[in-house]
Amino acid sequence: MIGVMLGLGAYRDTARLSAARAQRMTGLEFVVIEQPPRNFPPEAFPGYAKLSLFDLVAADHICYLDADAVVLREWQPAALADRVEFICVRDQFIELYPDYDADIPRPTYFNSGMFIANRRAHRPVFDLATKLWRDNVRPLPIEDQSALNYAVRTLGTPTYFLPDEYNYLRAHLDGRDADQGVVVAHYTPSGIAHAHRKLLDLLRHQ
Repeated sequence: MIGVMLGLGAYRDTARLSAARAQRMTGLEFVVIEQPPRNFPPEAFPGYAKLSLFDLVAADHICYLDADAVVLREWQPAALADRVEFICVRDQFIELYPDYDADIPRPTYFNSGMFIANRRAHRPVFDLATKLWRDNVRPLPIEDQSALNYAVRTLGTPTYFLPDEYNYLRAHLDGRDADQGVVVAHYTPSGIAHAHRKLLDLLRHQ
């Protein structure tokens, strides 16, 4: 298994720092993809790249983290490498956006900022999600996240939900940290500028 992050523009330094920390805390090699392949339309990166990870890396097992996610505690994602389930965490904000992907039951809706997948069990999910994006088959209000959720639901792929502490989206709101059990703090789900600066400061001093 390898870890993967996407780093583009303002998130390049964040991804590099966060990947280095994730590597220390998980024991996985983390790679940062900073440039889209030549066949990618620039405006489609990074979302489209997230749906194409099995084309971009040779590994059969992937632990994906958004560039603004920070691994705060030691964790062994490799223990989940061969599961047939798509490993993810429920989205903690979706209830605030009732019009987003409203036909997917809220208890089954996951955030795409952290997942564990393997090529054998989950390649069809990514292929269908890419097709939904590329062919504009249906509205995708949260882009790659919508596409992955629809693909998992359409294919009937089983999911395994880790606790919120493995992709804690509210870290920038309430300051929860490793002392309170958070494993992966996802600092800027809404692209908040001050939270981005806070994240860079945290990473540079750890």
